[in-house]
Amino acid sequence: MPHLIIENPEAFEFFAFVVDGKVSAIFIASKETMQHYITAWSSNPVIVKLGAEQKNVVQLDWDYDAENGDFSEPA
Repeated sequence: MPHLIIENPEAFEFFAFVVDGKVSAIFIASKETMQHYITAWSSNPVIVKLGAEQKNVVQLDWDYDAENGDFSEPA
């Protein structure tokens, strides 16, 4: 896999996704246009792949129960 080189790295925040101690993906986000993503990615998020029945249903600010994998609307 080729290494991605950005000519102006100061304009971006870089994030490495680490799985089992290995870098599995690198995301790059612009500070100016993606601040909400930068905030979330900087908070050690749990990344959950949505199932077919959850796509176009789960919304921002919903609650997630890691024990059973369920999403629910906030109370």
